[in-house]
Amino acid sequence: MHAAIISDDDTFANRISEILKLYSLGEIKKVYNSAEKAIKFCRDDKIRCFFTDITADTGFDYIDRLHNTVSGSAVIFYAESSEQCFNAMDNGADYCITAPITVNKVIHGVEIASLLLKCTHKHVKISTFGNFEVYVNGNILKFGNAKAKELLALCVDMKGEAVSMEKAVSYLWENRTYDDNTKKLYRKAVIYLRDIFEANDLHGFFETGRGFCRINPEAAYCDYYAYLEQDERVIFTGEYMAQYSWAEETAAMLYFMQSEKKRAVPLDIIW
Repeated sequence: MHAAIISDDDTFANRISEILKLYSLGEIKKVYNSAEKAIKFCRDDKIRCFFTDITADTGFDYIDRLHNTVSGSAVIFYAESSEQCFNAMDNGADYCITAPITVNKVIHGVEIASLLLKCTHKHVKISTFGNFEVYVNGNILKFGNAKAKELLALCVDMKGEAVSMEKAVSYLWENRTYDDNTKKLYRKAVIYLRDIFEANDLHGFFETGRGFCRINPEAAYCDYYAYLEQDERVIFTGEYMAQYSWAEETAAMLYFMQSEKKRAVPLDIIW
């Protein structure tokens, strides 16, 4: 988890940073010595979790302003007294760490922040039953690169597993040789996806590495995933990513699952 500290107290900043690093809880990307600087620059820094204390400003209203500036952010306030804690919570703090700072308190604060971020950042809805479509905040995401969209569909089908460049080429450009030209087409699709999600302020959903890409399945709602989790509200009607021939194998598996459901055979027996 990428976080920032808003404080004019070096001891507080160092202690929080030390605990997060030591216990692999996250990384402090920025330290702002005032709330005004944080509110002015934090959107560009793409940080969603903030640790702050009374030295950040003379009042507490900046917490609510910070939430308004960075939608879906989590603010963890360090309070030296119960009065500070109450004031911070009244002004929108998501959690308070009370004095003295301990490892367990910071860990619990990070856990609360992580849960909040998971709940508030599912702005992506993926529809796979029928044709493959992606919605951001209720609006359909339009792709100017058809192969980039298909690459994303393949990543969704893989349920978060890494999709290698070679595998992507074999699916998306099946009639072409795996060479420098098809590698360039893959990279172009990856760059397109990365840019379109950055432009829509969606961070942590599409991930890339050397020779692979993947999605974070926890960062989106997907009818396919919900169906696999046996959500009774989701019904498979027989089509899955209908525009892609490589999706037929998954479609067959879903069709079999749906048939067994109609027969009322427990899925834990089948699978």
